[in-house]
Amino acid sequence: RYITTNNVPDYYVNPYCPIGMGYGYCVPQEIEQGTCPFLNLTCGADNGHGSIPNVGDIWVPLKSTYKIILKGNPTRSDRPGDMYDAETVGSKKSQGPVASVAMNGIGILGPNDAGGVSSDEA
Repeated sequence: RYITTNNVPDYYVNPYCPIGMGYGYCVPQEIEQGTCPFLNLTCGADNGHGSIPNVGDIWVPLKSTYKIILKGNPTRSDRPGDMYDAETVGSKKSQGPVASVAMNGIGILGPNDAGGVSSDEA
């Protein structure tokens, strides 16, 4: 099974700011620990492609490709494995942190979509 997608949902998504308009993109703990990759960005400012000043961030098309095997085997002796490692099960993907892909072609980033917590906690 081969999938090519632009990663834009097939439904309307409002512009958003993850922490709020006028705030950054990282929580205080990330800033204190020096792990914030967006330290100098403010949501609602002109941050380049994908941001609209005084409105927020919008979806930006990103071409991704996936090769998904037709018959998976979750009972393999080397399971469980890394949820992001597609090659050990014979699959391929062009977007690194994607764990799976939804029927509408949007990549599912696993815990990354939930702010680094498990999907059960989110």
